[in-house]
Amino acid sequence: PPHIIVLPLLLPPPSRNKSMQQWEKRNKLQITLLEPSDWHNYQTSWLTYTTTSVGGLSLRRHIAELLSPDQVNWINEAAGEFQPDKNFVLTENGTQLDYDYLILACGLKVDWESIKGLHGKLGRDGITSTLSYPTLDWTKKVFRSFEKGRALFTHSNSISNSDGPAKEMAFLMRSKLDMDARQTQTSISYYSSSFL
Repeated sequence: PPHIIVLPLLLPPPSRNKSMQQWEKRNKLQITLLEPSDWHNYQTSWLTYTTTSVGGLSLRRHIAELLSPDQVNWINEAAGEFQPDKNFVLTENGTQLDYDYLILACGLKVDWESIKGLHGKLGRDGITSTLSYPTLDWTKKVFRSFEKGRALFTHSNSISNSDGPAKEMAFLMRSKLDMDARQTQTSISYYSSSFL
């Protein structure tokens, strides 16, 4: 059967993943997922988790829970080299994967190290992010406990959809403080160098 390789994947929600599995059945295709990450993060629920008391949110799931090994062959490695003229991909460990069709669905990765002065400070000293899974609980604590002072919300100059959470969190913080008699002792600012 025709062999399709998908890499690296910003893994779809379970409903779309189910559609991919049905597609595999209907067309009798062999599908390989080349994905080095063990986890799929539901970043869209992270803002809700950190700013509300809503429970039962799915924040992340192991990729093995989202795929049926009978329908999708998950290779837990990163791509190392493309050979489109010869229809194969080499993984970083040197495994050759031949294909009939190649689908590139590149995801985004936050590069914390490229932000000057941030190293070692994320998750402490009042510095946090809704895009950092390890610091979500601390972000929630900061949001709930902030009562006075200056709150800065920022977004970098990049083409991504991550502008929304910082802006929305700034609005939610303003709304939270507007219900507090001490809100006059606070200052909230939002800075973005994005053109979007």
